[in-house]
Amino acid sequence: DSLTSFLTSHVSKIINKFTIYQNNVRGFNNYDYFCEWKALINLLPFSVDIIVLSEVKLKPTVNLGIYQLKGYALHACLRNSKTSKGGLLVYVRETLDHQVESSSTTFETATISLIINSCKLHIIACYRPPDPSNLNEFLLAIEDSIFKCRQNILLVGDINIDKNASTRESQKYLS
Repeated sequence: DSLTSFLTSHVSKIINKFTIYQNNVRGFNNYDYFCEWKALINLLPFSVDIIVLSEVKLKPTVNLGIYQLKGYALHACLRNSKTSKGGLLVYVRETLDHQVESSSTTFETATISLIINSCKLHIIACYRPPDPSNLNEFLLAIEDSIFKCRQNILLVGDINIDKNASTRESQKYLS
């Protein structure tokens, strides 16, 4: 129908102008795996503006220089623990004026704020391991981030909550 074709056309134009790629990579502590991922991302038939990688499993002491991507500013939010767990790597195309605020506890969040087509956009990237003991803390942190941003918010990442399940966990998240 005409509404569907209008929306498809309009969404297509927006997508062609701004793209976000998110992936739970389950560990770049093996550098060879990062190199394989990098080769695959270079095969994409379109350019990506924001790349969010979760569960990178890198220690805060890692040399981030080896994880740079040409044409991107790299922001890392890594968990400060004896073992390499969780973590986010956020890549933002260098041509985009942006700010990033991040925090790491038993989960990671990074809020990327930028202006796209005269519109301020906030992307809240997160990784939360499947640990029920940190759910309330995580939900409060996300709620606080949403409150600070107020509008034009995209939530991306791996939160390890099945929103389609009829559990207390999913109901808390959806509310």
